[in-house]
Amino acid sequence: MLEKDNMTAIDVIENLIGKLPGGVFCGYLEAGYPICFVNEEFLEMTGHTHEEILEDTGGKIREFFFEQDRENICRDIRSALEKYGRYEVEYRIRRKDGTYFWAYILGKRIDMPDGRSVLANVLFDVSKNRQMKKLLLEENARDDLTGVYNRRGGERLIRDKVHTEQDYIFLLMDIDNFKLVNDIYGHMEGDKVLVYIAELLRHSFRNTDIIFRLGGDEFAIFVCSCSDTQCIEKKLEKVNESFRERIRECWPMSAASLSFGGIRCRYPLEVSELYRAADRVLYSIKRTKKGSIKIQNIEIE
Repeated sequence: MLEKDNMTAIDVIENLIGKLPGGVFCGYLEAGYPICFVNEEFLEMTGHTHEEILEDTGGKIREFFFEQDRENICRDIRSALEKYGRYEVEYRIRRKDGTYFWAYILGKRIDMPDGRSVLANVLFDVSKNRQMKKLLLEENARDDLTGVYNRRGGERLIRDKVHTEQDYIFLLMDIDNFKLVNDIYGHMEGDKVLVYIAELLRHSFRNTDIIFRLGGDEFAIFVCSCSDTQCIEKKLEKVNESFRERIRECWPMSAASLSFGGIRCRYPLEVSELYRAADRVLYSIKRTKKGSIKIQNIEIE
């Protein structure tokens, strides 16, 4: 309990929401939202005592929230109060040790007998739910056979990256004579080829790069923060050498190989434009010399 010199406001709050489950915190509808009440569960969730929470926040509710969220949450609360007189938001709450947890917050405005207005909030820790949701999204974004991203997952990540990366390389890859692998050795062996390629690519590129399977025997690679096409070409040559060696050992009659065609770019392109540009390069390789690599620079026209 805070501000013991204002028992009227505290009594009203306790009567209205003090016994509700979840963390409860309240603040006056004034600049910074000065704290007037927190319950014991809220203190446990944040790791504070009453005295510590006042000292840590300067007595302002606004300081509970993750710094980058503060402007947004104040805006969202004001907007919802104007429209509905209440709000439901999901933001990060700061603990005493500097870590954060995701909170689902229900709030409303209460007009006090002394003429001041209070924002009364009940919150629940939803960090585990958010983590589970993230894991489910990640699972749905993966290719079941190879474990790399599927097309939907890869494209979603690329859409964000092209607007933040100053230099990037986008590659398309397919397996030459893959049909022969399936025809001669069977589809289960064909699946082993795909799994092996995915492993090769994962070990050859960084965790920050995006590798995904388009479908069938086609893969794509988005190389972040990279303008050195020669370095990437050398990397792909090693991939090709390893693949050719495995083909000779396990599936020699297929004479399968890998063809890579891609672009280096310095400005954002739509995913469809990335595909078209890289596909033109890959097509030229397939027509002239299968099993080779080519990366073309794309300049602003």
